[in-house]
Amino acid sequence: ESARSLGEAMAAVGESMGVKTSFLVSDMNQPLGRAVGNANEVREALAALRGEGPADLMEVVYELGALMLTSAGQSEDKAAARATLEEELASGRPLEKFREMARAQGGDAEADLELAPAREVLASRSGYVSAIDGEALGYALIALGGGRRSIEDIIDPAVGFEMNIRLGDKVEEGQSLLALLSNGRGHDEALALVEGAISITDEPPSMVPSLIEGGS
Repeated sequence: ESARSLGEAMAAVGESMGVKTSFLVSDMNQPLGRAVGNANEVREALAALRGEGPADLMEVVYELGALMLTSAGQSEDKAAARATLEEELASGRPLEKFREMARAQGGDAEADLELAPAREVLASRSGYVSAIDGEALGYALIALGGGRRSIEDIIDPAVGFEMNIRLGDKVEEGQSLLALLSNGRGHDEALALVEGAISITDEPPSMVPSLIEGGS
């Protein structure tokens, strides 16, 4: 409810300035998509530009895109907007536009975004994934070198995680929860943070929708 209230307040600011404004509330109780990290998240974003991203990420892409198209008067309704978005992604034009923008800024649009070696983090018990502490995962990424503690720190774009579970999933002892992408820097600290970030309980958790309809 607090997120919805904030969205409504921001929409009211936009409307007061004469700008048609819509908002969408999404669940932030777990990472969106499967990738955490710099190169890893860019790879996932490129997959989304092909229409091949994880289902929860693609749902947000389609919902936000539909809001933009309907707000701009380019589509009559959400269904028509979604059809347009799916057609565009299937055509390959969005990915090529991204590459065009990257080249225009001196980037390598065909760069191979390498990832650090992966180590699987396994479930210590059977049960249901009842909580994923996103803040702890963020600190684990920093420990690996994927973020800065001070301005002098050097970012390692190859490190991060690949999530193999979602909230509510039933897991067995020894099942892979995520792949830890590490080049050795801060590995033990990151591993401890990751292991403490995922809670497994005997009973499944109460679930909230991944997308909560917004407004305008």
